[in-house]
Amino acid sequence: MHFGQWVKVYRESRKWTQTECAARSTMSVQQWSNMEAAGIANPSISALKKVAGGFEMSLSDLITASGLSDSPRKHSLTLLEHVERQADKVDASVRDQFISTAMGAITGIASSFAAAA
Repeated sequence: MHFGQWVKVYRESRKWTQTECAARSTMSVQQWSNMEAAGIANPSISALKKVAGGFEMSLSDLITASGLSDSPRKHSLTLLEHVERQADKVDASVRDQFISTAMGAITGIASSFAAAA
């Protein structure tokens, strides 16, 4: 089952609507609907973070529950979680820059994994 299918099954098991999940995830209903319908197999890190928010779970729990922990991207997602924990220790004035720089590096790593797979 690819990620988009898993999202739909999980959402329906909780009896949540797409509208509810989209609102909690800061995605539009159309984006959420497209994600489920298009059957996204390899979501971006930012999409994963939004879905985790919509499902009211941590990124780590989402990765495990959805089966993404078995993918080559697991390492970049684990790194993202580490960066976010470290960002909480950084002065607020540089936090956003710290996360942005780290996200760029992690996205590059994820792209390399996807190309190798």
